[in-house]
Amino acid sequence: MILAAVDDLLFTSKIHAAAKQRGVHVVFARSPEGVLEQARALRPALAIFNLNSQRLQPLSTREVFG
Repeated sequence: MILAAVDDLLFTSKIHAAAKQRGVHVVFARSPEGVLEQARALRPALAIFNLNSQRLQPLSTREVFG
């Protein structure tokens, strides 16, 4: 399972299409709280972050994966 912290519609669409093609389940988080909540609850095998997102604060969530 993959956790994607993405708030860009085009990026979301591309991730979803690639995951579907591979048969992988993706959970999208669209808020800083959602990212932390999903990461703690689901313990994903992979997390994808949009590092350009000001709203999702991707660098402040690194504590969960450390």
